[in-house]
Amino acid sequence: MAKYKYRIVQDKGWRFELLPNNSNHQYVGHSDNYSTKEDMLDGLKKFKSFMRAKREKIKYQQSIVENKESNLYFAFFVFSKNNERFFTRNYYHKSEIKKAIIRVSNNFDTEIRNDLTIEKEG
Repeated sequence: MAKYKYRIVQDKGWRFELLPNNSNHQYVGHSDNYSTKEDMLDGLKKFKSFMRAKREKIKYQQSIVENKESNLYFAFFVFSKNNERFFTRNYYHKSEIKKAIIRVSNNFDTEIRNDLTIEKEG
């Protein structure tokens, strides 16, 4: 089984992303944006706890981004009472969502790779 890792990204806010070891750029899923790094790290802990508790019966919601060229499909988990969410990446085919959910549910319990942290400058 492939190994996975989390990276921390700061652009419009702070978020965590789950990436396979064979890519440092193409994430499998990402969290909502948080206002602080501490809130984001707390969100990651909540996400892992949620996934451990619900491993057998994970519930997720699907959604569509509609545009003129093509529709994009994604799924997301709501993992806290504060409606914190973790999203799969967008896919052109709806069937890819289930594969993404399986990848996330099989690999959520991994560590952050601090060397991959992306922070905006200035």
